[in-house]
Amino acid sequence: DLRTLFGHSVKAGGLGIRDPTKVADGLYHTSRSATTHLAECLADGTDLDLGRHRQGVREASAAAKTVRMAGEAAFLAAYGSGDRKTTSMLESACAAGAWLTALPRRMNGTEMCDLEF
Repeated sequence: DLRTLFGHSVKAGGLGIRDPTKVADGLYHTSRSATTHLAECLADGTDLDLGRHRQGVREASAAAKTVRMAGEAAFLAAYGSGDRKTTSMLESACAAGAWLTALPRRMNGTEMCDLEF
């Protein structure tokens, strides 16, 4: 269960380190869906409509993200059900990990110097 939790996105209380054996099929199907127009153009020898290709990539990516987030939410609901301590830990983990997604920038004060590494 803990390995599954580590595979969740940072905003869902995880570390974003997904198990490649469990996500490979989904990523393969997402990739196939995203590159359908590109593959058709290559096979037919026709010109690539870049706008259509980009739209296909966006749609496939959004669909995969929706499925992943629904799976994470279902796991969190089942993992924390019945135990108030675990539920509280998961809620704080989801809120606490958001800072990990911030990009280091001098403008917002998140840049780190050599001594901080």
